[in-house]
Amino acid sequence: NKCPCKTAFYCDEACQRESWSVHRKKCTWDMARKVDKDRTKLGRDNPFVGLACLNLGSTLREQRRLPEAEEWLLEGLRIFLLEGGEQSPMVASARVNLGSVCRDQGRLDEAIALYKKALRTINRLDAGGDMAGSKADVLANMGNTFARQNLHDRALESLQEAHDIYSRLPASAGDAEKVLSDMVLVLQDQGKMVDALAMQERILGDRRRTYGSDSEAVAHALLNMGHTLRQENKHGEASAKYAEALDIARRVHPGTSHL
Repeated sequence: NKCPCKTAFYCDEACQRESWSVHRKKCTWDMARKVDKDRTKLGRDNPFVGLACLNLGSTLREQRRLPEAEEWLLEGLRIFLLEGGEQSPMVASARVNLGSVCRDQGRLDEAIALYKKALRTINRLDAGGDMAGSKADVLANMGNTFARQNLHDRALESLQEAHDIYSRLPASAGDAEKVLSDMVLVLQDQGKMVDALAMQERILGDRRRTYGSDSEAVAHALLNMGHTLRQENKHGEASAKYAEALDIARRVHPGTSHL
């Protein structure tokens, strides 16, 4: 049996019914059906309809169904522009998602334009700093898009600003580290291997403090440093990092000889 959304398959109807309570949360067929019902009941310009459109568009984006995602996100954006204009945080959210759809389709200039509009809305609304995480998310997306355009300096500037914000948010340590990893890639693309290695040392130190020395996270950071050193033909130093990573793997997973 196949769900009408075409993303879930089941052995039979009983199996499908049993899984429905979980699958329906991401079932785009059911979500679209609910949007139609809400339009009939509430009117096509109702903000609850707009929110449902944004949720459906975001889910379709996650499923890489990008043209469909864009269609629903644009409809959500239309509704929230009618409802709250440029002062609506939902307008910013819609534009961030649309920017990511454009980026994933290779429409990088359009993506940057949408991210910038979203950032302007967030800056206007964020008098108390409550939207700092959202601002950092947009900056990180902009940085990665600039990197794809080979605009390395602008990429690093946006990523650094995102990292500075994430570092001030207690619940965003993982996001801060992800941005550092993105910065490493930009530096490597620029051929700035010394700076990339310094950034990787910083990531390694953060992981030792967060997870302890004997952890897979530390082992993988050492592996990444080894790869960078090998690219620089520093084979002795690279081998030392690989050996240290392997020792950690053996301690974490006794009897295992590889990561």
